[in-house]
Amino acid sequence: MQIKTLKNTSIDSILDSFNDSFSDYILPFKMNKEQLKAKIEIENIDLDISVGAFDNGKLVGFILHGFRRINGRNLVYNGGTGVLPEKRGNNLTIRMYNFILPFFHKLKIHSLQLEVISNNLYAINAYKKVGFSYLRACLKIFIF
Repeated sequence: MQIKTLKNTSIDSILDSFNDSFSDYILPFKMNKEQLKAKIEIENIDLDISVGAFDNGKLVGFILHGFRRINGRNLVYNGGTGVLPEKRGNNLTIRMYNFILPFFHKLKIHSLQLEVISNNLYAINAYKKVGFSYLRACLKIFIF
């Protein structure tokens, strides 16, 4: 398993992984290429600071990160985390964050936020293991 940024990963590969990862999700959904491109643009997703897990060259897990500078502070937002169903249970989310967090420290990121559906206990536990803390009950937002 190789963990690296999504810098040189094709939109098609990200789309395939995204759709496969969310095919059995609590609220299943599927995007087309134009919708993914719009998400990337609207949420300021930066593939240089987004991360993926690759198994024999195939993207099997990802974390999409958006970047904004607001009031002089560098902020990162998790715009989506997914792992293919057959690759779950391998701590890929934790491994991807362990890979990317040193980059965030070098970039002087002040805040890393994400939202989680409150009954997605596997995700919540993974984010807590990475070091996120719980902020609001209504959205399950975590701050790094």
